[in-house]
Amino acid sequence: MSDSIIISKHVLETIKSLPGKEREVIAKALASDLLLGDDPVESLSSFQAMIYSVIRYYVKRDTERMAAGLCGDEVRCAASF
Repeated sequence: MSDSIIISKHVLETIKSLPGKEREVIAKALASDLLLGDDPVESLSSFQAMIYSVIRYYVKRDTERMAAGLCGDEVRCAASF
């Protein structure tokens, strides 16, 4: 497992594009999961859990690609989606 977490521009823009309440909830859920190791899904509505799952998948994929050397820089990584 990597010690790094890659949050690409794509992820940030996706979160920024959410409505205010969802943006705050999803950002807190990501922080809870990635920084604290907690599972935030139980505290989310079904709609929020779906959004969270997609964004969490993007973070995981970006991190794996960077670790495997498939992305030379963050711009290329984010643009590949």
